[in-house]
Amino acid sequence: MNVFLVEAGKLFQLDTGVLTKRVCDLQSLLVDVADIPIDKQVILSRDGKALDSSQPLCSYGANFSVDNPLFLFSKSNIECNSLPPYIPMTLDSKFADRLDRYHSEKPSCDILKFGAELAEDYKAYANHILANTGDLVRDQQLQRNGWDSVIKNLDKVASGFDKRVNTFKELYNSFVAKKEKSTDCDSALIPLL
Repeated sequence: MNVFLVEAGKLFQLDTGVLTKRVCDLQSLLVDVADIPIDKQVILSRDGKALDSSQPLCSYGANFSVDNPLFLFSKSNIECNSLPPYIPMTLDSKFADRLDRYHSEKPSCDILKFGAELAEDYKAYANHILANTGDLVRDQQLQRNGWDSVIKNLDKVASGFDKRVNTFKELYNSFVAKKEKSTDCDSALIPLL
């Protein structure tokens, strides 16, 4: 069971036992996991459906895998006027210092050994960056999917609003027509009285 915090780009992997509970139980768990109060949580499925806290999670029909998580938004972040902090990636300064040492020393067996160790450390560091890059790409895709679910939700809300407006207009026009008919009847009855 996975929940993706869209604004932070963070994936929470939760126990699958949560699937047998209600959405309100998930919300309580997310207070601890994501540090977002229940009244500030917005949880959407991939198709843009807002989860109802009184409903069981299983009624939304998915297992919410890494590729198909629920999308969590914090109303606090949405209502905030500032952007999230940017954290740039920089090369660890210890590599630059060690590389300078390697280039400044005279060739020797010790320097050759030092260079091999430096290359191994740099390779491990590069593999770490590569793994993180894959995670960042996945998180970017999930963020895009999360915002897509918001758009779908807004489309559903706007469509529902349009239907209510049309129903209201029809009822209002019917009321006005009946009122005019009633006024016409009243006008015809007054001379008779």
